Amino acid sequence: MLRSKKFWIAITAIAIAGVVLFLVSRPLFFHVVSIIGIVMLIGSALIMVLTFRKARRVSILALLISITVSLVSFLVYQAILPVKAHGLVMFVAMLAGCLLGTAWAQTPELFVEKGAVKMRGNLWYLAVWALIFSITQIVTLVAGRPPRLALLLLCLGTGLALGNGGSMALRAWRANQTNKS
Repeated sequence: MLRSKKFWIAITAIAIAGVVLFLVSRPLFFHVVSIIGIVMLIGSALIMVLTFRKARRVSILALLISITVSLVSFLVYQAILPVKAHGLVMFVAMLAGCLLGTAWAQTPELFVEKGAVKMRGNLWYLAVWALIFSITQIVTLVAGRPPRLALLLLCLGTGLALGNGGSMALRAWRANQTNKS
């Protein structure tokens, strides 16, 4: 579905404003990004709690786009963060995220309805989501927000997106193939 011209103008204006803000003041840029992130976090948590049992269509393309956005975001943040972490530590954090994400992707019910693969969350799905959400928040509260920790949590989150999105895409593809047979 194509978006309106106004939508794309707004997206372009926001992107340009973000680049200008980044070039003018990195601390202010990161402060604005943090506020936007908090608002999105609260909104997504609310949506998750209110709709986790509702069946929704699983789009393999959307999952692949989510994985791509997570990887690109990770690479951008890694490039602009003023610190680096040891490669092995980052790998372990990303691997841990992948394992958690893969486990999380196994918890929702997947089924085919009218030719479309759908997913419905259950209590385990919500519990794993809450556990993952809590881990990152508790670690941040206890340890503060040093840049290296932020980078490692970003590795964990990127791995989570890779594991969850990849496993869910594979499950959806298999369900679709089984339905065709």
